[in-house]
Amino acid sequence: MRKCLLLFFITVITLPVSAQYLLTGKITGHDNKPASFASVYIRNSTYGTVANEEGMYQFKLNPG
Repeated sequence: MRKCLLLFFITVITLPVSAQYLLTGKITGHDNKPASFASVYIRNSTYGTVANEEGMYQFKLNPG
């Protein structure tokens, strides 16, 4: 019983800490073709990434 309670409390405490948001998207040009390897960044932050050859990108962001 103690082991179950300990596991429960550890799980409850660590879940909010590991919560992240996933921001994904696709970059296309005027002709709706993917913009391969384009740089993407979030304004007024230090978060940035590069799109893949299909124009897809993703950010893993913390809440806030």
